[in-house]
Amino acid sequence: PMMKKWVGYVQSRAGKSYLWKGDNHFGDWLGLDAPEGSYTGSTDKDLIATAYFYYTVRLLAKSCAALGLKSEKYDRLADKIRKAFKKEFIKRGKLTSDTQTAHVLTLHFGLVDDDAELKKKLAERLVGLIEAFGDRLQTGFVGTPYLLHTLTKIGRTDLAYKLLFKKDFPSWLFPVTRGATTMWER
Repeated sequence: PMMKKWVGYVQSRAGKSYLWKGDNHFGDWLGLDAPEGSYTGSTDKDLIATAYFYYTVRLLAKSCAALGLKSEKYDRLADKIRKAFKKEFIKRGKLTSDTQTAHVLTLHFGLVDDDAELKKKLAERLVGLIEAFGDRLQTGFVGTPYLLHTLTKIGRTDLAYKLLFKKDFPSWLFPVTRGATTMWER
């Protein structure tokens, strides 16, 4: 019931556009692609919110199915969100927000799984963005949890391991090499 209530709330904010836009979204906190003087990464906040709206609806549909409840309503809603996301945030085969986080969320949440060519193009662009930053991550709190999973999913386990075992900043092992026993916020 609480999942349904949350999805209902977000749906009321998105309306008939199926895009969760304009609210006070937090964005990709501590994304390393943040503009000077900001702690919020460069990824479009509305893209992030809409991607998570889709992801949440998919989780609800899967939960309903697992519990033996009707999920068709949420399957249809997810399809409408996915179509709206693609129309709004993908132009000429490229994401309108050209960041690692935008690519990670789009790929990891399956927002382009219905288009193999586009999925391949976005996967290649994600790899290009990582390589252009010296084989390092630029994601913040929103993109980082899914980065290695996404790289593995697109067949780039080699790059996932490269990122995982890096010791220079930014990386997971950088704080460890400095004596940290927990993850640092930045």
